[in-house]
Amino acid sequence: MAEVWAPTLAQVGAKIPTRTRDDTVPPPEDTPLATWTDRTMPTAAMVQPLIDGAVVSVLHAVGSIPTTLEALATEAAAWRAAADIELAWPERDADLREVYDRLDARAKLALKELVDACDDAGTGADGGTPRWSFPDPVPWGDTYL
Repeated sequence: MAEVWAPTLAQVGAKIPTRTRDDTVPPPEDTPLATWTDRTMPTAAMVQPLIDGAVVSVLHAVGSIPTTLEALATEAAAWRAAADIELAWPERDADLREVYDRLDARAKLALKELVDACDDAGTGADGGTPRWSFPDPVPWGDTYL
C-alpha cells in the first residue's frame, strides 16, 4: 500500500533539479523538467523504486506517522531518494562523493527532525511503548524475604 505522504517524482526532482534534464534535447536548451519522465536519465521508471525504498526506510525508522507530520515524512523520503539517485547514477565523477555526502547529510537531518517530531507527538517507532521508572530500593528491602 502506497503511503499518502510518499514524495512524487516532482518533489524528489526539486531536490536535484539538474538531474531532470530532457536527454532528447541538446545543451543549452535542455532546461530541467523538474520531474522525471521517459525522456530523462534516469527515467521515471528507474527513479520510482528508489522513492519507494526511501519511503520504506522512513517507515522503518519512525513507525506510524501522524497526519500532522506527513509533510516532514515527505521531505525525509524525498531527500533520501535524491541522495540514492545521485549515488546510483553519478553524473559528475570528480565530485560524486561530495554531492552524495551533502545529500546524504540532508537526508539524515530530515529523518532526525521527523523522528524527533514523532517522539514529541508520542507516536513513531516506540510511541506506544510505556516507560516506567522506579526509585532505588531501600537497603532493608530484602530482609522480609
